[in-house]
Amino acid sequence: MRFIVAAASLVIVCGSAALAQGINNPIDDVRNPVGALQRAMARRRLMQYAGIAEVENIRLRAAGQARIDAGRASTTFQRTTGPIAPAKYGALAPNPADRPTWTQNYIGGLESFNSAAQQYKINQNDVADGMGLALAVAYSVYSGTRIATPEQRGIFTEATRQNLLQNAIFQSYSDQDRQLIYEMHGMIAGLALRNSTAAEIADSSMLRTEALKAAVDTLTNLWPYPIGGMELTSAGFGDRGMRLVREGKATTQFRPSPAPLVTDPQQLDAWRAFVRVAQAQKIPMNDLSATMALCVLINWINARGGQPLDQQTQLWTFSGMKKIILTNPDWQRMSDADKESNLESFAIKTMAANAEMVQAQRPMPEQLSGQMLRAARGMGVDQASLRAGKIRIASLHAQMVLDSFFTPQFAQYTLTENGFALANSIQQR
Repeated sequence: MRFIVAAASLVIVCGSAALAQGINNPIDDVRNPVGALQRAMARRRLMQYAGIAEVENIRLRAAGQARIDAGRASTTFQRTTGPIAPAKYGALAPNPADRPTWTQNYIGGLESFNSAAQQYKINQNDVADGMGLALAVAYSVYSGTRIATPEQRGIFTEATRQNLLQNAIFQSYSDQDRQLIYEMHGMIAGLALRNSTAAEIADSSMLRTEALKAAVDTLTNLWPYPIGGMELTSAGFGDRGMRLVREGKATTQFRPSPAPLVTDPQQLDAWRAFVRVAQAQKIPMNDLSATMALCVLINWINARGGQPLDQQTQLWTFSGMKKIILTNPDWQRMSDADKESNLESFAIKTMAANAEMVQAQRPMPEQLSGQMLRAARGMGVDQASLRAGKIRIASLHAQMVLDSFFTPQFAQYTLTENGFALANSIQQR
């Protein structure tokens, strides 16, 4: 196969992860759901105050670590005489006149959650149990399904418990702080449940929207992966992308929309140019890995100043990109529309860089001669030097497109028959 394309706030816990581009194949996470959640949560650095002074951060960690080392780590707390969160969050209303209303609304949300906690018999003095139920309540509103059973909540609740037991900052928290964490998550999930129930009774789209917003807020704060890939099975809460990889159901195929998603005329031209190149190479436009591999090859050749790549490198690029798509849950959890959007974005940037290289490589007739030409060459302003400079700039732009996919930099990856890998990871093996 030969390509002629170049030159041709307090305790917000576990927010949703942003889409991981490029090489990030957490196979261990796929095989171990509890460990996967623990590692994902740890990557989010649980339980940190926004803007906390570093010296205070160090003090809290030291106090919490001492408690862990002494074998006194826990996720439980002793309650005060009454709820804490509603008044604290009600006081955040920008207009002081609205603060009583906000507080009452939050009280209603917490009461709704407490009713669920009693119904499902969770330990209401345990942060991990509270977060597990808050996730279940929010997901039931988000998905329109029943609340998960204790068994279905088990994996998430246990992963949360283990994280909190190992988290030095959390272990430094007082009973009051822990109660606030418990109530904060429960209160927002309870608002989602309360508004959802009211929306059904009143047939109110506005209340339904408010319920969904509260549910999304709760899930985003608690679930460590994109909530669009969240699902509930008999085994419990999980990530669709991980399940597809684990079950051997991952695919590189997707269903493109009848028309391109982009509407900008310039971007449309770039996309259509890419489609023509793909069709000329007989690459199916519904194969995500093959089309992405074509983008990589175009940019790679351009990053080399237009120097072609050998056939083995091209073949390994196709197999390497296929491995990325098939083993990375981030790609497998995507909807067809998201896959198409990512492909269009990558292809458009690719073809823009390619057009720049094509333009840069066009020979320009030299207008100077003799002594003036020699002087121009000495200053690097003759046509040949200017052309070489344009090629270098175009090469850098192609490199930037590659770097946007292969983080932190494409140059740090090595390609073998086994696929793309960071060079230092190969050395470690």
